[in-house]
Amino acid sequence: MAFEPYKITQEHILKAAAHVKANGLELKPSTRWEVIIQDESYPPREILRYAYAEMNGEYIWLPGGGYNPNAYLENLGNFDNILIIPVFA
Repeated sequence: MAFEPYKITQEHILKAAAHVKANGLELKPSTRWEVIIQDESYPPREILRYAYAEMNGEYIWLPGGGYNPNAYLENLGNFDNILIIPVFA
């Protein structure tokens, strides 16, 4: 199946965060950035893996090659409850 991150929506992101929180999942920590979703901090790449799974059932996010997780989150538009910040802010 082709990798189609552009199909991820705000709803997928919010559902992914809710899934992670409800199930107490431990995520691989981010070294540079965090995404704040409804006052909870998540590593962008990890939350996008879960959002991708919400979208099509595949838990993946391809590393490198122009698939910048922050860019995908930023391109989704204005979110009332999503913020991307440096880890060492």
